[in-house]
Amino acid sequence: MKVIPFQVPKINKEAFRIQTDSAPKFYDKLHQHPENQIMLIKKGAGTLIAGDYVGRFSSGDLFLIGSNQPHVFRSDESTSKSKSRVSGISLYFDEKYAGENFWQLNELVTIRNFITHAGVGYRIENDTNLKLTKLIEDLIKLTGIERLLSFIQLLKTLSESQDLKSLSAAGSKIRFS
Repeated sequence: MKVIPFQVPKINKEAFRIQTDSAPKFYDKLHQHPENQIMLIKKGAGTLIAGDYVGRFSSGDLFLIGSNQPHVFRSDESTSKSKSRVSGISLYFDEKYAGENFWQLNELVTIRNFITHAGVGYRIENDTNLKLTKLIEDLIKLTGIERLLSFIQLLKTLSESQDLKSLSAAGSKIRFS
């Protein structure tokens, strides 16, 4: 199966890109992009293929897809053929968004180390899922410095979490604590 390079639409001078999607089905081509992607499934179900991982997703699930990790959220056929729609919220970010110097700040060392190893991808579970779902839903309403601070809080929570299940068999032994 061929992996399609995907261009995330972005605006200059933003630390991250937030995108809400509502459609009959999720984008159904195996693709990759240089940005890390945090994907909150608001509505829908199907199969996630991410690197060497194949598993189910459903409403409420939360994933981190690593930079350049081939992936596709393939909606169930029953969803795509019915009038039912899927919806999700994605956050896209990489070191170029906020500037490479930003990510080199000493205050961000834990987050930077986490992001460096996030290429394996993660299913975000339990309490971390609940916390991040709330943060992501709030991010849509925020602007300015509050939005940036909330995004950094989200990354801090991720980097400190024990509720991450690796999507890659090769990454199952990586620990960040």
